[in-house]
Amino acid sequence: MAAEPSPEQNPPALGLIAGGGQLPVQILKQLAAQGRKVLLVQFSSDNLPAEEFPFVLDEQASRAVFKTLAVKTFSDLPEVTKQLVEHGIQQICLAGAVRKPSRSELLSPKLSAVFRDLEISNQEELTLQNDSALLNILKAYFSRHGISIVAPQDLVPNLLAEAGTLGTQAPTPRDLEDIGKAVALLSRLTETDLGQGLAICDGLVLGVETARGTDTLLRQIAATRATNEQGGVLVKCARANQDFALDLPSLGPATIEAAKAARLSGIAVQAGAAYLIERERLIARADAEGLFVQGVADKP
Repeated sequence: MAAEPSPEQNPPALGLIAGGGQLPVQILKQLAAQGRKVLLVQFSSDNLPAEEFPFVLDEQASRAVFKTLAVKTFSDLPEVTKQLVEHGIQQICLAGAVRKPSRSELLSPKLSAVFRDLEISNQEELTLQNDSALLNILKAYFSRHGISIVAPQDLVPNLLAEAGTLGTQAPTPRDLEDIGKAVALLSRLTETDLGQGLAICDGLVLGVETARGTDTLLRQIAATRATNEQGGVLVKCARANQDFALDLPSLGPATIEAAKAARLSGIAVQAGAAYLIERERLIARADAEGLFVQGVADKP
């Protein structure tokens, strides 16, 4: 079947590989305002964390989309790449929450062409790779086909958190001590595949983010803390040697609600290395709930 004609590429069309959450929607709205067209690659709900349902596009976001591809598994990668190339897409952006591919997906025959392309001889070894390694393989595969990856923060202004207190609530000296300890711990933890965040209170770690995500961590804390336990901070930092075009930690209004339910005092994120999703709404929600949001300049 002949490919559908590409839109006029002035500015050039972009590919958006989208998971759950609101970040893909923000990107589409921004690109629509610029008159830039998008080939949208949308993961199905089976590949999204339970709390990250497929996003719903409003009229503004929909204006940017000239074609949508539905992706059921990571095994669809070769066909997706073929479609991107046929439509003249030379840049893509990866945004939104997606589950790590399962062992069976990584060992699927459909992906064997990907590994041959990259001269990866042992498919079995990929099942042991952490998120960063797998994303770098994805980046290398697209690059082999003439497609580069653009970071979400290069498309959406003011997406990254800045240093300092971002709302009306400020951390206490005790909170700042907890934040400092958490940053030091994350500098070691992010070298593993344990996630990009942890919650801490009075120097004691309440929990560490895993592949199940921040919201799962906060729900677990809410369910296990005693009713009289209050305070503590959720801290999120980029991984060691992070590629800033791929998988930075994020914070949105839903995280504020989950942190409030866990009876934390606030949230700290690494300045310049964490996305603030729906920034104005996020900060307003934090102010209303009495939680601080702090950008931390220190790198893990």
